[in-house]
Amino acid sequence: MRYAVVLEKTKHNWGVWIPDLPGCVSTGRTMAEALTNVREAIILHLAGMMDDGDPIPDPVTVAEYVEVPTPMPSAQTPGIVILPANEEIKAIHAANDLKRRKAMSRRNKAPALRKTQKRSQ
Repeated sequence: MRYAVVLEKTKHNWGVWIPDLPGCVSTGRTMAEALTNVREAIILHLAGMMDDGDPIPDPVTVAEYVEVPTPMPSAQTPGIVILPANEEIKAIHAANDLKRRKAMSRRNKAPALRKTQKRSQ
């Protein structure tokens, strides 16, 4: 079988995941090592599925590249900013962190507020 794999460069290594095999991932210090490692990961993943009696999914994912103009036409579309995928993920994480900090701040203030209200009554 031939499965499509997605390689992602991170700060220190390469990550690989297989869209047709959820949960099957691997890494490597180099792209070549990541590809070698993911072959083993796929074999082990499929063997585990067979041992569990799970059906083996057919490889159906197709990968293509899409050309886009450079620079991006975001200036022509008011209110829309197009970020590279890794920048978009960073922005989402930053927004989620901000929400978490605000929620924790409200939780930390709530007991003090209740104590103050009880004393004043």
